[in-house]
Amino acid sequence: MNWYRQSIRYLQGIGEKRAVALEKAGISFVEDLLTYFPRKYLDRAQISKIRQLRIGQNATVVGQVVDFRLFPGRRRRFVLRLADETGELNCVWFHGANYMKNVFQIGEVLAVHGKVRFFRGYQISH
Repeated sequence: MNWYRQSIRYLQGIGEKRAVALEKAGISFVEDLLTYFPRKYLDRAQISKIRQLRIGQNATVVGQVVDFRLFPGRRRRFVLRLADETGELNCVWFHGANYMKNVFQIGEVLAVHGKVRFFRGYQISH
């Protein structure tokens, strides 16, 4: 038997759950795994300045954390303000808001990626 016709279930690190998920995606053999290509690719290497951002654009921005706040309410949200030499961007998280307040520090350099929207200024929601 050829090694590439071996079932993925026998590969190290592939448990029962992962094997079932891969088989649902049409990947049953090593050969299928080697010839599987993602349907899309996100290029996060192109860094944009905040001033260059356009609404609806998927962008990667690198900046310094200026401040952050946790907003209470039914839909708690964590908002972090990121700045580069051209402007400021709000980064919004709706999930894990309590956790996020302990992750970031003022002055820290951060890279974020997402779809740019405009609500009280440019923002990327996560």
